[in-house]
Amino acid sequence: MTGNRDKVTILIVLSFTFFCAELIQYMPAMNQKQLAAATFGGVGGLDCELVSGQESKNLNQLFKNGSVCMSDCTCQFDDEIPIQMILNSLYVIPVSITTVLFGIAADSDRRLIYLSISVFFLGLSQIAVPSAPSYFAISILRVLTGAAEGAVQPISVTIITSLFVAHKSKAMGVYNWAIYLAYASSIFLNKITENKYWQSYYTLGLFCLISFVAILIVERTKPKTVSNIIYTKGEEEKSTVREFITRLIEIIAIAKRPKTLLILMGALCRHTAGYSLGFNMVDYFKNEKKFESAENFLFFAPIIAGVSGSFLGGLLTDKIQKNKRFAGPKAALLVLLVSQFIGAPLMSIVLTIDSPYCFYLLYFAYMIIEMWFGIFLVCYSTMFPSHVQGQVIGYTIFTMRLICQNSAVLISPLRKAFSYYEAMIIMVPGLQLLSAILFLASFCLLPASTLISDKIKLTSPLQK
Repeated sequence: MTGNRDKVTILIVLSFTFFCAELIQYMPAMNQKQLAAATFGGVGGLDCELVSGQESKNLNQLFKNGSVCMSDCTCQFDDEIPIQMILNSLYVIPVSITTVLFGIAADSDRRLIYLSISVFFLGLSQIAVPSAPSYFAISILRVLTGAAEGAVQPISVTIITSLFVAHKSKAMGVYNWAIYLAYASSIFLNKITENKYWQSYYTLGLFCLISFVAILIVERTKPKTVSNIIYTKGEEEKSTVREFITRLIEIIAIAKRPKTLLILMGALCRHTAGYSLGFNMVDYFKNEKKFESAENFLFFAPIIAGVSGSFLGGLLTDKIQKNKRFAGPKAALLVLLVSQFIGAPLMSIVLTIDSPYCFYLLYFAYMIIEMWFGIFLVCYSTMFPSHVQGQVIGYTIFTMRLICQNSAVLISPLRKAFSYYEAMIIMVPGLQLLSAILFLASFCLLPASTLISDKIKLTSPLQK
């Protein structure tokens, strides 16, 4: 069996890899204006106003496609939605597709090799960003980044749930610290490299290369520290088209059950709310709430509240699960629905009251509402037999990324139709409340006691 020290080491390596991937996702959104001005000026005919000190503001100078400015330039767009959608779509579509492919590979014993190769290309793509001469080059790099990043979550989550059978929710809580630390780090990194944006991408590349080396070390020492039973999840069979189709049919049969479908629908609502808040939080509090120091408060919110909420949620789930009445997914669902029922009204108050009081409540609300992502992945994957959980995680992340990240842009038309405040209320606490209702419905459909798939292999619907 694997020693606790080995398990913790592997968890740290996988968490750092996830941190790198999340940081890469957030960074272009943080310095998009500098990136646009210094790299490709206008986007597809979209002009932006060059801002480089007080003098340039008075000149009202426009940047055209192909123009290049000095490192301290930024672009002020009349409408930033096009560039946000471009950067987002170029990342989301490839990462969603490759997440499915790597989800299949996650059930293979060679998954760490696949992960290391992906992280290596992630690092190279970030190092290449500052040298990109045009928007086309940036586009290609963004697509490659998304394609490579698709390996991180399905492979990591499959390994973690295999290693930490008795404490998987807690382990996933630790793993998901990367989301909050990466978001906070992107704010910090953008702030210290504001006039030298390229340094942020060199930093990302260096982080990825460190992760690459760490993964190779784990893979190399695997036979000495980790039994093949843990790394080879379920029954390792020869990969064939027939086997793939059989597993896919098995997954679909379980996924279309009402209780399983309701969990996924709840997660889609909650994830969309999270992206809506993440993409607009700094802008909303800084410009709508007119609080210039918003970034300082928001920098610590993910670190303090997000990390503690993620860990506390996993801790509570594992503790509740010891009660036989809440065995299996019921414990996770209970934490999911309660956290969102409490968190949604708190977030409504946060978005309503003035600063700085809203930030004080934000920390508590953020801690409550973030008791969900790792718990959901564990909860949802345990609804399926262990030998297909890697694929399930891949398909799930694919669905969530494709739907949720693109749905988050709905806040822009809602903002135009109503107001910024009303748009945020609809897209953040509104969707959080809806997710809680869906989680509750699924909770009510589950039997009083559900055995965890790690302890008893679930019956395949094809065998009925």
